[in-house]
Amino acid sequence: VEVRSSTWILLLSLGPGWLTGQDTTSAAGTGDTTGYHNRLTVLPFIGYSPETHVLFGVGGGWQFKWPGRARDGGTRASYLAGAVTYTTRSQWAVGGETSLYPPGNRWWFFVRSQASYFPLVYYGVGSGTELADSNRMNHRLLKLEAKALKRVTGHLYVGPYYRLHSFFDVKWQFPQ
Repeated sequence: VEVRSSTWILLLSLGPGWLTGQDTTSAAGTGDTTGYHNRLTVLPFIGYSPETHVLFGVGGGWQFKWPGRARDGGTRASYLAGAVTYTTRSQWAVGGETSLYPPGNRWWFFVRSQASYFPLVYYGVGSGTELADSNRMNHRLLKLEAKALKRVTGHLYVGPYYRLHSFFDVKWQFPQ
């Protein structure tokens, strides 16, 4: 069996405090009484796959605690994150995600969204498939997931969850 598809991605970390110049060392176990430090991370990347050719983009996130809660060990850190990807074949993806824990972790708010134009290639099932068995699906995709959960007890949260995955402008390319 010959592997016909592979993806190589190189991540380049610019470090957590690169854009802000902020001290991002952890206060845990150091005797530091200043508390939690917010963190900003930016990761440019470049990669290659036969379907996309060269792809490149940037992703990153900001991890934080609510103002005045840096020393509150009972409140989880929240984050905002996102990424943008583009390929030399004019394919693209844009996405973002947030997870918010207000003081005391009484609620958990989570939102994830994505919009993309990226191909999917189906090679068939099993180890005996050939490249000639592949089908390519070009499509546009919109994703949205959201939940607002209330803590009932301990680590048990209850609440509504919404999920939308919409594929449209679907075009199949079958082998000749």
